[in-house]
Amino acid sequence: DCGLLGNVVANCGFETGDHTSWTGSGATVDGSDGHAGSDAGNLSGAGSSTLTQTISGTDAGKQYDLMVWITTTTERDSFTAEVDNVVGTTQAFSISAQPFDDSIPYEVIDVPFTATATAPAITFTDVASGSGGAYHVDDVSVTPSSCSDVPGNLVQNCGFETGDTTDWTPTLSGSDAGVVSTAHSGSDGFEFGDTDFDTLTQTLAGTHDG
Repeated sequence: DCGLLGNVVANCGFETGDHTSWTGSGATVDGSDGHAGSDAGNLSGAGSSTLTQTISGTDAGKQYDLMVWITTTTERDSFTAEVDNVVGTTQAFSISAQPFDDSIPYEVIDVPFTATATAPAITFTDVASGSGGAYHVDDVSVTPSSCSDVPGNLVQNCGFETGDTTDWTPTLSGSDAGVVSTAHSGSDGFEFGDTDFDTLTQTLAGTHDG
């Protein structure tokens, strides 16, 4: 599901049944093979197929994650997910010759980037030497990497940037669990023990019934 807090991608699941908010060539919408919902972007046919969207709503200097779920219907030559107009060089994730197990319907790709003042553009490209098969893309999201930058996030001390477990109730079975300086974003994260049973609990305020 691409209905994530802070997601700035329009028509992220192609549930309009078409490419509204997207541009490109050689792409269609498949109405029966969605990751969530019924529809997915369909990159298929001979040669190269692309889907592109210029994103609004990002803030210059902040870190974001482009995430997209993809699958293949048969072997394809290559697939690339890239983000342009970012700090540094274009950020991209490329794969070749169907890397995924057919028994797993979809796999997720994550492309981290730092936004500039220019709106970033995300592009998916599929290249095939023949006419068979397709890459399906679905549930596309661009969200802040830092949980504290996600609008509406109700979790307190969500990134453990206090350096401790303030706002959390830890139940730790051993001494090898705690806040560490290894992080997805920011400087801190929480590490669970290797062999013990550990839990972290937080009661949230601000939710609404129904």
